Amino acid sequence: MKKLYTLLLLVASSTIFAQVSEPFSGTGALNANGWLTHSGTIPGQLMISEGSLTYSGINSTGNKIELVAGNSEDVNRASTAALTGVVYYSAIMNVLNTTGLNLNSVAGDYSIGLSATAGSTNVTAFSARTYLRAGSAENTFNLGVLNNSGGAAAPSYLATDFPVNVPVFIVVKYDLGSNTASLCNKRYWYNCSSCSNCCCFLKTRWKRYSWYRKCSI
Repeated sequence: MKKLYTLLLLVASSTIFAQVSEPFSGTGALNANGWLTHSGTIPGQLMISEGSLTYSGINSTGNKIELVAGNSEDVNRASTAALTGVVYYSAIMNVLNTTGLNLNSVAGDYSIGLSATAGSTNVTAFSARTYLRAGSAENTFNLGVLNNSGGAAAPSYLATDFPVNVPVFIVVKYDLGSNTASLCNKRYWYNCSSCSNCCCFLKTRWKRYSWYRKCSI
């Protein structure tokens, strides 16, 4: 299973608004371009691929990262300042096929999220984790979110079966004060009447190749 995606990070706190973008503008391995490997048996598996994914209404630039089932590298990159209050991150993602995805009947696996620390070791306390699993229909997938790590994983999934090989735009909201992550479909980004606090989320990637941001939890 391969997924190609770009990350467009949006960070907000209760008192200020800040925006950070990761265009993957370098070449070669991600851990040679400002990211740190903190887990996995083969560092350097995560590679930058030329050209950005596109999604209607989103001005995406730079390159993308290719995620391949069976690889094991986890990477992270620290934010320029500790994150507080309410935090958002977003990405354009393209799940090319369902190879390697967990069955629709199980919890699935996560990839993108936040963490309490950043670095090459002791990267812990993962929160606002995005999950993927196979959809109920053939050649589809589901997207979900989990508040934090620890205990048996029980992510909350959107009811939608998203078709493979069709880019989706994902936005994840995380409230550090209440330790809650929320999600909804991109279609409600401008009209979130069906979403609590206009959350708006979609997901990226299954377990390995995780992306974390440093925050104060």
